[in-house]
Order: sequence, then C-alpha cells, then structure tokens
Amino acid sequence: MHKFLVLNYAGSRPQSDKAWDKFFVIAQQSGKFVGGSALGERKGYSEKGFQEVEAKTVVGYFIFKAEDEAEVAEILKSCPIISSGGSFDIIKLKMG
Repeated sequence: MHKFLVLNYAGSRPQSDKAWDKFFVIAQQSGKFVGGSALGERKGYSEKGFQEVEAKTVVGYFIFKAEDEAEVAEILKSCPIISSGGSFDIIKLKMG
C-alpha cells in the first residue's frame, strides 16, 4: 500500500455542494481516503522573494492510500473537479 498526494486544479464550470457530498461518501467508503483540504490564498516564494503564482493554480489536495495510481483515479472519476473541467496530479509519496 502506498500513499498518494492528489493536487486538484479547478475547472471553469461550477461545482455543487451535493456533488462534493456524493464524492466524499464514495471516497470514504473506498477505505482509501486519508484526508484533504481546499487551499486558501497562495503566494509564491523563491530567492527573489514573493512572486506571482502561475496561472495553473492548485485549489486543493487529497491524500489516498492505495496499491497504485489506477485505484486512486477510479475514485477521482466521481469528483466534481472532473465534471467542472478540472484535473488532478496524482503523486506517489516516497515516505509515509
């Protein structure tokens, strides 16, 4: 079993609370959902100081425990991010 960090990129269409409720029921019932959160205001930082953030902004994240990315992707099919035209990065964590 591996842990996966899923970065959420919002789409252009609105997402209903009902759709999110349905997704979280599916995710929790899978037994693979660990947690996640929407993200607030974001600022980039580097050796040059604070900078503007690139256009493709992460709006939230999830953490799953699964055998592989395909298991995570199957659960994500029910997420309103997909139906709103958004996307995900599924990242296998090296530790934890």
